[in-house]
Amino acid sequence: MKNIYEIKIQEPELLNEIGTLISNLTEMLNLNGKWNHFEFKDIELKKCFIRGVIRESSFVGTLQKQVVLNLNKKILFKNYNFFSKFYPMVHLPGDISESSKYLHYDEEGNKEIFTCWMPLTKNQYNEISVFKYENYLVLILNKLLTKFSISNIFSEKLKSKYGFIYVWSGKRLHKGNLNISNKLSCAIQMKISKQKLIKEYYKTSELKENFFNNRKKLRDKKSYLESFEKLNVLVEHLDCLKNNELKKFRDLIKKIKDLIDNNITQDFQELSFCLSVFSQRMRIQSKKNYENLFSCFCYDIASVLLGSTNKISLFRIQDEINIFYQKDYKKYNFQDISELKNKILELD
Repeated sequence: MKNIYEIKIQEPELLNEIGTLISNLTEMLNLNGKWNHFEFKDIELKKCFIRGVIRESSFVGTLQKQVVLNLNKKILFKNYNFFSKFYPMVHLPGDISESSKYLHYDEEGNKEIFTCWMPLTKNQYNEISVFKYENYLVLILNKLLTKFSISNIFSEKLKSKYGFIYVWSGKRLHKGNLNISNKLSCAIQMKISKQKLIKEYYKTSELKENFFNNRKKLRDKKSYLESFEKLNVLVEHLDCLKNNELKKFRDLIKKIKDLIDNNITQDFQELSFCLSVFSQRMRIQSKKNYENLFSCFCYDIASVLLGSTNKISLFRIQDEINIFYQKDYKKYNFQDISELKNKILELD
């Protein structure tokens, strides 16, 4: 496919280790069946937990290092020195909540970026569809094209191969396809840019050995299960919080901090990412439900308190303070989103 770059990853043993980790986690959490709308929340929490474990694993950290070093050798990507952390995705068979009707693009404002996407499982369906054309006219019409499903007529399915990473412009329209196979699929993606990224934490390859800190080694089944059970209990407690009982934003932060202290003793980075993406996923069903949206607001705050591994949570919190704590909005409306993070951590 034109202007989509395919790069082979020379790490078959590493990919096998990641595949084994995914397989063990899905079996442990009994996540081998088809997607079920009636179990949406339970399924999403399991998927998000797996995504957090994968993202923080030493295997994926080593893989990212190899990918970044490989990209730096390519003339086309030579000046794309800023890169985000790998972002895992998990799709169950028949998971319509993960398949998109509309095409979208990944560019942040006017920043020149590339999306790097790679399957981690040997999938039996075409996971991604990409708009066929990439030219000046398409760039002008990008926003319009994302609003109409008819744009799909002009897209084609990417025939990906296991063991390869695919790189395309952040301006390129694309979408995820429905998993029509009988097996769970998993992929990872990251962004590379010539400039600092706004909505994602980043590292720069301009500095030697400047990579994300992925220290998590493989643990036994009991350890993973205990971590997931503690996460489950924390989510149940967060779901019980009501903003009319906690009059000030600082009171909510302190309450959530107490809940974390009473339930979580380790795996902070994994669970931070898990709660952030869980908040994003649960918003699919919470757009018009005030109480559910408040729960998502609480998941994001807990994510920040546990390590703030997914920067988008801070942007959502800043927007939603104006919904749930209007009197406090001006106090927490910062130009630099990192100031909001510091303020939240000061209050814990």
